Amino acid sequence: DNEFLGSEEAQHTINGDKAILFDSGTKAQTRAEGSAAAGLLNNNFVVMGIKGDGSTKTKVFDHYNVNYIEDSANKTETNVAGWEYVGQTKHTLSSASAQNIKYWDYSAKQYDFVGFSYGKSDYAKAVLTAINYANLGKAVDETSNANAVYTVTGTADELAKTYVADLVTVYNRNNVSEFGKTVTLKFRSLGAKVRVALYETVPGYSVKNVKFYSEAWDGTKTTTECDTKATLFAASAVFPSTTSKGTMSVYYPTVGWDNKANTDYNQAQVKFTAGTKTGEALGTTKDFGALTNLVAAEGTEATGNIYLGRTSNTATYAGAASNNYYQTVLPLGTKDNLQIRIEYDLVSTDGSGEIIHVRDASAVVPAAYADWKPNYAYTYIFKISDATNGWTGVDGSGNVVQGLTPITFDAVVVDTEDGIQETITTVSTPSITTYQEGKAVTAGSEYQAGDIYVTAVDGTTPTGSNITLYQVTQAVAGAPITEATCALAYDKGKTDPSSDLYDKTNIYLTQLYGGTTVSSVPTSDGSAIAVPAFKFTATSGLTYVVRYNGGTGKVAYKVIRVQ
Repeated sequence: DNEFLGSEEAQHTINGDKAILFDSGTKAQTRAEGSAAAGLLNNNFVVMGIKGDGSTKTKVFDHYNVNYIEDSANKTETNVAGWEYVGQTKHTLSSASAQNIKYWDYSAKQYDFVGFSYGKSDYAKAVLTAINYANLGKAVDETSNANAVYTVTGTADELAKTYVADLVTVYNRNNVSEFGKTVTLKFRSLGAKVRVALYETVPGYSVKNVKFYSEAWDGTKTTTECDTKATLFAASAVFPSTTSKGTMSVYYPTVGWDNKANTDYNQAQVKFTAGTKTGEALGTTKDFGALTNLVAAEGTEATGNIYLGRTSNTATYAGAASNNYYQTVLPLGTKDNLQIRIEYDLVSTDGSGEIIHVRDASAVVPAAYADWKPNYAYTYIFKISDATNGWTGVDGSGNVVQGLTPITFDAVVVDTEDGIQETITTVSTPSITTYQEGKAVTAGSEYQAGDIYVTAVDGTTPTGSNITLYQVTQAVAGAPITEATCALAYDKGKTDPSSDLYDKTNIYLTQLYGGTTVSSVPTSDGSAIAVPAFKFTATSGLTYVVRYNGGTGKVAYKVIRVQ
């Protein structure tokens, strides 16, 4: 707090005309401040500042360039954190004659500050439009950009290098006086990061030779049409390439004193509109490269690092380790279910040399968990277990027989410091997605004690209904608890009057009550994901299984292990 810098500053403070000062912070995978933040922003951001009472708005900072100058803090009246605006070269969008000192006006009830940084992008390839503060508080457009506070147009790779800031509102009303403090703008990279990994938990087998499809199975594709590059696909175009070009529109729909309690208060919302020229459009697929960190044998199968990892924290990732396996995508403001479809070999670990080729195993990540946000890093981890919707061949009549009697996938979404968001999605039909706020990938158990949310996807529509919860107990130590054994215990145990869903699997399923159906799940940034879910509170050290019954044979299971 730099209250006094000689008699002149003291007089300004007494008169109530304290200079307006700026600072910046960036939310990256590791929070950056000071010179580190300045480096990410390429030592510059643009600010539009207005004052008034919320409805009346007077321009104060007209697209001022705020520049970071090393070792300059506390050397001028307008610089306590290294960021200076007075005397700096004005931005081309500014109509001001020069960048002059600004003082807090205590007759105003609030100031609003909108910030943007080109970061390391090329100005000519990431073109900023004028910041229109009159659009603060307007909803995100469905079909146009008329309500945008500002837009940036360029190629996807250039847009991903830029930074957006949440709106900063400083109040002087209702016994709240925030004027006189340094204005800190917190910037987030406009790009999001996505990576893909797989691991397996099939008893008695290892998994190798995973190959991926780029679209839904049509009953005719062969192994030679698969690709070794990990691929996600969607029904609609949601993936930009480096050559995709378009306009990123930035909105601040929830602003003002009366909205301070809202979870999305002052948050920047973004929407991408793809260009219409050849090569600018978005695509329906995204490949992440070949699986790289494969692991060694666990039994007497063939040696060599050719197998998938066997726990969630030793999962096998696709792509380059130098980038921590991430690839950049843009938060589009639109979303779709993400799908994966694979073939792979199950290799027996008992030395017999047995190989089972599994085809067309698939998983669906609900669209609500693919709503990418600026500066989030999403990890989709797919788990192969002994309950699957894949198939190994045909019956005597030539009909495909679905299922191995068993294999599932888990899809995990993990974001950056902005919050932890992880989902686990079974690869079955229907698919079951489980989620816990603030969850990080762990070695043995998948979740910690606390609230867990369950969503089933039967086709394309998610639901939190028709879900039953059970606690799973081993009647014999070491009895395997998997999606397949739970299904068998349920099916056989229903006819056993002496037990609560028990069979020769040597596990018990005890039905639990008290869960509720909710319409959204919380995220670590304080907002919510609008997806229906069954919510229950898990206890440490227990194993649960959820059963979804959509009728007409549409039944799926998901085992949940809690630390």
